[in-house]
Amino acid sequence: MSREYDYLLDGDPREVLVWHKRSDVWGNPVFADRCTLAHLTATDDAAVARFGVGVQVLQGAFNTSIGASAGTHDFGRVIDAYIPGTDWLDAQRFFRAQGWAAWYRRPPLFSRHIHMVSLPVVDTGVRVGEFVPGQIADYLADPPRDG
Repeated sequence: MSREYDYLLDGDPREVLVWHKRSDVWGNPVFADRCTLAHLTATDDAAVARFGVGVQVLQGAFNTSIGASAGTHDFGRVIDAYIPGTDWLDAQRFFRAQGWAAWYRRPPLFSRHIHMVSLPVVDTGVRVGEFVPGQIADYLADPPRDG
């Protein structure tokens, strides 16, 4: 059975596209590389199936406008999001189960959101922000035990 996002897997995985399902919470386009966009779309479908509501993006990839992100969103594979009406830790567990390195960020250091990095099965050659390799390494070195 074909899914609506299969086309995202055809072509250069580093190509930057716009997510056509929806905008971010401020009405801006959500940018991501092909692989991350396919991952986000599959995760969104799974969220709708499980929670009855889709993923809401606060900040996509290829975004340099938020200084507090310290360069993590400058390139690919990184999304800040949440699932409306879902407990933050339940959403974090859900995103992790969907193949994302995901962390619930909260005050006082951050506004509430789930910071997540797409963990592809293979290296796609997508450039990432300078702190992202360390985030991935930390996540994989000590996998969360919460799902």
